[in-house]
Amino acid sequence: MRFIEKITSHQNMRQAMEQVKKNKGTPGVDKMPVEELPPYFYQILFRRFDR
Repeated sequence: MRFIEKITSHQNMRQAMEQVKKNKGTPGVDKMPVEELPPYFYQILFRRFDR
C-alpha cells in the first residue's frame, strides 16, 4: 500500500474527522469549517477510487 493510500484510507479519514470534532476544531488557513469536512473527505475518497 502506498503512503497516499494509507493517508486517505477510510479508517484514517474517519479517525481524523472524529479527532477534529473532539477538539472542537476551528477553521484553519483554508477557512473550512468542521461541518464542511465530511463532504470534502468523501470527495477525496471518490477521486481516489475513480482512477
